Amino acid sequence: QTYHAAKTIVQNAMHDTRLGRAINMDEVNRVVSDMSDSILRNPDALTSLTRLKKFDEYTFYHSVNTSILAMSLGRHLEFDRTTLHQIGVGGLLHDIGKTKIPPEILNKPGRFKPDEMEIMKQHVLRGVEILSTTTGLGDSYLRPALEHHERVDGTGYPYRRVRSELSQVGMIAAVVDIYDAMTSDRCYHKGQAAHEALQFLYRLSLEGHLDAALVQQFIHVVGLYPVGSVVELNTGETGIVKEVHHHAPLAPVVLLVKSAANTLLSHPKELDLVAQLEQPHRSVATVLDAKQVGIDPTDYLDKKAA
Repeated sequence: QTYHAAKTIVQNAMHDTRLGRAINMDEVNRVVSDMSDSILRNPDALTSLTRLKKFDEYTFYHSVNTSILAMSLGRHLEFDRTTLHQIGVGGLLHDIGKTKIPPEILNKPGRFKPDEMEIMKQHVLRGVEILSTTTGLGDSYLRPALEHHERVDGTGYPYRRVRSELSQVGMIAAVVDIYDAMTSDRCYHKGQAAHEALQFLYRLSLEGHLDAALVQQFIHVVGLYPVGSVVELNTGETGIVKEVHHHAPLAPVVLLVKSAANTLLSHPKELDLVAQLEQPHRSVATVLDAKQVGIDPTDYLDKKAA
């Protein structure tokens, strides 16, 4: 499966880098091509898998998710295939510099002390060093690594660059990096719901930290109820968002998995909230915590889609 292949390739790249070996760019290019093919065919298929997260392997999953989300936004912005590939590779390798950060800091549970934070911030320039000596990677591939912690108002790091000094792919990397980090479980905090992360991104854009147009487009791509969200309907039934209607973000396609009486359905029922014919007319009432209600969306969503 493309998603898991990408995760393995990130692991390999980080392992090689840690040992001072060159990254196998043939592997990286091949899997990014596969991912971009999938995104061009069906943008929601791979995006749904970005909800597969294990905190003990956070860095690997986060790298793959950043790549997928960046390419999904790039597709929406009608990037050509070459630019899509560049942002995919750049996203996949954007955190490669973390291999040069001491593990006791990288894996520390809880907040960093100021001196630890300064060491952690070094992963950006260490990553750029690694990528700039990697054969076949021009400047555009390096931008996600260099700029994913920069902010358009100059409050980011490492260079406090402002909008006019930043690339579009770098500003995209900043948006998707925050989103995936916020929605991921870590050893020291539980991932937030997608809609909460999107609200936070929107707030950052209003405050001038992130590019407002890119944030709005990203919300459009991911949807108010992203694929894989567990939702409760106004009828009390529980469902999993299977597909997003970008023209009707409040009315996704939902897979009903629990009845209003809270019993699991033996045969989940697909329901398009845009094209309902039967009564009662259903709508999304709230987003549920998948773990609290004991539902793993990946058990239901078609994993073959990717």
